[in-house]
Amino acid sequence: MTCGPASRALFAAKIRHELEHARQWDGLGDVPQRLSCLVDEVIDVVAGGFNDRGRAIYRAQPVEQDANAAASIFVRGRFSQEAVEAILNSDDDVLAASELPPEPLETLPRRMVAFLFQYGDICATLTDDGLTFAGRLERISTNALQVWTELEQERQNATPGP
Repeated sequence: MTCGPASRALFAAKIRHELEHARQWDGLGDVPQRLSCLVDEVIDVVAGGFNDRGRAIYRAQPVEQDANAAASIFVRGRFSQEAVEAILNSDDDVLAASELPPEPLETLPRRMVAFLFQYGDICATLTDDGLTFAGRLERISTNALQVWTELEQERQNATPGP
């Protein structure tokens, strides 16, 4: 993009995206970011790094979905449709793609754990300093471990017997 309304809109979207991460941190401490680091480890196993598949997983996690939604709502409300379309037709399309605002901030840690739970078998292999994945979750937040445990129990209850 050249310098002009589309460039300003993209810059604003990127700044709003990062401000949403600051809002997450301010409201919830480092829990969402630490859970996002676990997503990075999952990406390494599932996709072998930040290739196209890895980027897709990264963008799908709730901390990024919410930041992208905040950016989208911001630019859609302040810039022309032409500027928004320019973002949508760029590699940064996620910064303008959402028509819905971020989910409530207080739901973010639970949504992050649920996102990780999709990769439960892989998470089980993610040990660190002798800690199991459950131990790592507990080190991040006892609530994160509680959500994980609840999800495991729901899966066990939903699994048909022999």
